[in-house]
Amino acid sequence: MEQQKKKILLIPGWWPCRFFMDPSMLMSDIYDTYVLKGDCSVYPLKKAYKYFKSYIRTTDEQHIIDVHLCWLRYKTQWAQNKQNRKLENLIGAAVKQLMGGRLPDLVSIQSLSDISPFVVGWAHRNGIKVIMTEHQLHFRILSDPFSALKYSVYRKVDKLLCVSNYLYRNLLINGFGIEKATVIGNLVDDIEFDESKLSTNRNLNKIVFVTGHPHSKDLHILYQVALLLRDNTDIEIDVIGMDENTIGSDGKPVGWYVRELQITNLHLLGHQSHDELLKSYSQYGLLLSTSRSETFGISVAEAILNGLPVVCTDNGGCHEFVNESNGIITGIREPQQIYEAILQVRENIKAGKYDSAAISKKIREKYGRKAYRERLIPIYEQYTR
Repeated sequence: MEQQKKKILLIPGWWPCRFFMDPSMLMSDIYDTYVLKGDCSVYPLKKAYKYFKSYIRTTDEQHIIDVHLCWLRYKTQWAQNKQNRKLENLIGAAVKQLMGGRLPDLVSIQSLSDISPFVVGWAHRNGIKVIMTEHQLHFRILSDPFSALKYSVYRKVDKLLCVSNYLYRNLLINGFGIEKATVIGNLVDDIEFDESKLSTNRNLNKIVFVTGHPHSKDLHILYQVALLLRDNTDIEIDVIGMDENTIGSDGKPVGWYVRELQITNLHLLGHQSHDELLKSYSQYGLLLSTSRSETFGISVAEAILNGLPVVCTDNGGCHEFVNESNGIITGIREPQQIYEAILQVRENIKAGKYDSAAISKKIREKYGRKAYRERLIPIYEQYTR
C-alpha cells in the first residue's frame, strides 16, 4: 500500500507565491503543498466602519486560497486578544476550505507577512509546528501595536531558517532565534541549466545589472560607475528589471537621471522573465551588483551558475560564494573601487583566470536543487506531525 504524502501549508510573503513554491516542489514526492496567501488592513478603532471586514477569497488555481484580514486597534488587551482569536478562526476556516477539512502536518512561512501572527496562533492551537524561512531584513523597532504583533512571530515559530550567515548574524544581533535559528542558504534553481549554455565567447564590453527592487540597489552608485566607464572605456551596461519610468528611492524616474547625467552607456531594458534572464547571461562579460543591502544575492549566484564572473559589493550572502575564482567583492558605495574591479575582472577573463565550468559546478553543489533538498528534508521531517 502506497504511503500517503504529508501535507505542508505554505504561507508566502509579499513576493509571488510561485517564487516560494519552487523549494517546496522539490519535495513533491514526499509532501503535498497547499498555499494560503493573504494580507491585513489595519485601522484605528475610531476610523473603522462596519463594511471593513475579514473574508476568504477563492482563486482559480488549485491548492491556493487567499484571505483578507481586518485588524482594529482596540484599547484593551482583552478586546485585542478576542479579535486575534477571531482572525485565527478565520485562518482555520480558510485552511479547512483549502484542504478539504484536513489539517496540515506542518506550516511553512516563507518571509514574514501580515497574516503570520494569526497563522501561528491557529497552528499552535491545533498542535501543528511552524517553521519560518526569512529572506529579508525586516527588523524594526516600532511602537505600532500591529507591528509589535507581527514581529513577535520570530520568537513564536518553532524553527527559524535564514538564507545566509549575514542574515543569521542580523537575527542574533536583534535578539531573534538565538536557540532555534539555522542557516539553509537560498535555492539557486538549476532545473533548466545546461552546461552547453556556458559561453566561451563573452563580450567583454557588455555588463549586465539585474534588479527587481531598485530601492536597495544603490542606483546613484550605479550612475557614477557608468559615468566612469563612459569616460574611460567602451563598456556598456544593460539594466534588466527597470525601465525609464521605474521610480528610484528619491521618487524620481530612473530615466530622468540617465538623460540628465547623459549616461549614454546605460541601457534600461525593462522586465524580463526568469527564463529570458538566464538565457541572456551568455551575451555578457560580467554581472555587476552595487547593492547596499542583500540577504543572499540570488542574481549574483545565478550569474555564477551560468559561468559569468561578477563584481559585487560587500553585503548579504555574497561572501559565502564569491571569491577570487569567480569575481571580486568591493566596498559598499565605492564607485571608484567598483570601476577598478570591473577593469580587473576583464583582465582576469582575458588571462583565462575564470573557469566557467568549475565556478558553475561549485555553486550548483552548494545551492542547487539537490543540495537544497538535502538540507530541507531533515528539517521538515523533524517538525512534521
